[in-house]
Order: sequence, then structure tokens, then C-alpha cells
Amino acid sequence: MMKLMPWNLYDVSAQQAWLEDQAAKGWFYVPSWPILYLVTFERGTPKTVRYRLEPAGQKEKCPDQERRDTYRLLGWEYVDTFGKSMHLWRCDDPEAPELHTDPETEAQAYDRLFRRQQKVTQFWAAVVALLAVLVVRTLLTEGTLFAWSVQEWKPLWREIAYGGFLLAVALAAFQQWWSLRRYLRLLRAGVSAPHRRPYRLVCWLSVAV
Repeated sequence: MMKLMPWNLYDVSAQQAWLEDQAAKGWFYVPSWPILYLVTFERGTPKTVRYRLEPAGQKEKCPDQERRDTYRLLGWEYVDTFGKSMHLWRCDDPEAPELHTDPETEAQAYDRLFRRQQKVTQFWAAVVALLAVLVVRTLLTEGTLFAWSVQEWKPLWREIAYGGFLLAVALAAFQQWWSLRRYLRLLRAGVSAPHRRPYRLVCWLSVAV
């Protein structure tokens, strides 16, 4: 079965909570290529499991065998890697220890992803700024695309759709950066970040995006 996953992969706690709640309903994630945030689940016996996301190393398509074996001894099985950026692990044993117990060390593993997302956010911020300038010129300047479209009876829905799409992508990039920043702020302070948090909002954002 295909399900629409929360679009913000870097909202770690929300993603983990959503996957765990799906398992509690009897739906278990299986490796798949997300298409428009749609991923594959298989039906099984409802049970309590834990899912944990872990940042992947640079050009790391999947964890090496040594790490898989080490984690397996702790009770964790490798499930999949999302977008070459996050590994997904699953544990069916409620007594098994957590993958990471040192917040500051865990935060260091996210540094590369955070820097990359920061650059993506800066790029889209520049795009939005350029879009704002074009909108102002369109509304205030004679002979603009707006005036031409009206004179030629051309519908404006395409221009509005293009602008809305760029704005939505920019907001999505910012929200991803902000979620990761909030998560890392706790880890860098030496405080363990919560493994679960409400995810209804990010699910609705999946629909919107």
C-alpha cells in the first residue's frame, strides 16, 4: 500500500513518530523510491516498534556491513536510506538500548547535512527575493507581463502557479532548515532530543507541497 509520508525528512522526531504509529496500526515501511512523498507499506500484525533516523555520511548510499553487524547486536536492523542523506533503523525489542546516547556526538554527525541545507535555504531565499522584485515591476510598470496578458486576453493562472510553486519550494527549504536547527540546538547543548513529536502539521504540508 502507498502512503503519503511527512515531506520534511529533517523533522526527525516527527518522522520517527509517524513511522512508529503506522507500525502500531499494522503498517510497516518497506524500502521504496518515494514518488511525490508516496512510500510503500506492507500489512502485518500491529505492534510497538522503534524507528530511528541517522544522518548518512558523504556519498554513503547505505551503512557498511560492520556498522550493520554492530547495530544488529544492539537489536537494530537497517531498513532503508532516504535520498542518500538519512539512514532508517528499526528495533522490535523495547528493552534494546538507543543507537545514540551522547547528544553532542550525535550533533556532529548532522553538521554536514545542516551546512548543505543552509546553502539550499540561502539559494531559495535569493529566488524569492528575485521573484518579489519581478512581482513589483509587474504591478507597477506599464507594458509589463501583467498588462500584456490582460490586453491579449491571456489567463494569468500559469504565472500565478509558477510563482506559487517557487514560493512553496522556498518555504519548504526554510522549514527543513529550521527543523534541523531546532533539533541540533538541543543536541549541541548536551540534551537528548525527543524521539517523538506531533506530526499532523508536516503531514498536511505534504499534501500542500
